[in-house]
Amino acid sequence: MRILALLFIALWSSTASSAHLVVSNNPYRGVNFGTTQRCMAQLHDHVKNVSRIAPYDTAGYCAITWMDYAGYWVTSDNSRNGFDWPRQWPAEDHGATDPSLLTNIDFYIPGAEELGVVSSIDGVTDHIHSTFLTEFIEGDGCATCGNGGVPLAPISQVAADHLYSSTQDMIDLINSLGGVAILNHPSIGESNVETNNWMGIAIINTFMALRDERAYLGVTDRLTQAIGDWDDALENRSAYIWGIANNDNFGPYLTTPFNDPETNSQIPVPTTAQHLDQGKIEVLVTSKTLSVFEAAFRRGAFFAIREDETQATKGAYPVVTGVSVTTSQIALTTSAGDETVTWIGNGSTVGTGFTLSLFNLSSDLKYVRAEIDDGAGRTLYTQPFAVQVASPRAVGGLGSLLSAVIGFFSEG
Repeated sequence: MRILALLFIALWSSTASSAHLVVSNNPYRGVNFGTTQRCMAQLHDHVKNVSRIAPYDTAGYCAITWMDYAGYWVTSDNSRNGFDWPRQWPAEDHGATDPSLLTNIDFYIPGAEELGVVSSIDGVTDHIHSTFLTEFIEGDGCATCGNGGVPLAPISQVAADHLYSSTQDMIDLINSLGGVAILNHPSIGESNVETNNWMGIAIINTFMALRDERAYLGVTDRLTQAIGDWDDALENRSAYIWGIANNDNFGPYLTTPFNDPETNSQIPVPTTAQHLDQGKIEVLVTSKTLSVFEAAFRRGAFFAIREDETQATKGAYPVVTGVSVTTSQIALTTSAGDETVTWIGNGSTVGTGFTLSLFNLSSDLKYVRAEIDDGAGRTLYTQPFAVQVASPRAVGGLGSLLSAVIGFFSEG
């Protein structure tokens, strides 16, 4: 009998790295996919003039952020580029078209691209998006703040408790004032991935996609790097970090050339529509209002969407029609039902297909997430499901049996 016990323990030890996991957080819990409304939204694009609102409305967006750079951006002549002073909120009071006059846009989202310290990696200023923040904040004039590290004293009207002296200070200030801190394009070398307390990270960025194609600074895989940054953060920081897709500078339709601010060279209008409107999110809401949208976003009840450069027609990305979580599996359904689904955990593939079994997965997994690819250049990314090893009760009799065997063996 003791030999059997020893064999059992040896077998258990050899398979202990594989485990039955359970979902400890389902970001889509409570979503009724039969009645939910889908709000296609753009969190980060420089919609700093009214001319970009109508194209987003035509493209079918439910909500966009009325934004540009905030804090300060020091130009070459040491002047202050202050679009967001005072804070451009409410948007309608600062030139944005009233949503009642539009077809699809129901509301605007407060936020801005805040500027932190200059990265020690490549001299690029850290950029953090202050989603939902309605108050103005800026750097305190520190020598490492602003574009190029040129010091600039704060404008006197900014209260002391709305100033920051580092990127981390800025992130904490955004959170304390009711905003959500999101890392913008970390894959270009910014040091903001080393900071803490951010809720989201940009994994898809149309501007970076074009830079990939132009091999800016010799790099051609910024989007791959950004998704890798997300997986690293999920594994090593928190399973409650949301992946964001956005356009950043292009708008849904680019009709005139503009200057790349970091290369100081003109980017021409694409000869095809392939570069347009690649990044967006789809938030699952019960009604299309800012407060409901914000609550759903904070829970992670949304998808990040990449409409790749292979497709000129936008908006036909995969539609998730159901998310079912039990103690044994996570199951997805889509309207088409024929996409390729890849499950990622701790940065590696842990399963394929619409259903992921929660048995025989690595006990080290902190999260799993799904990528749904329609095979035509469009990919939908779920937010992460936090996972943990199931308790003996969830495992069933195996844990009790092991305890009994150990007890028998110890009686000697």
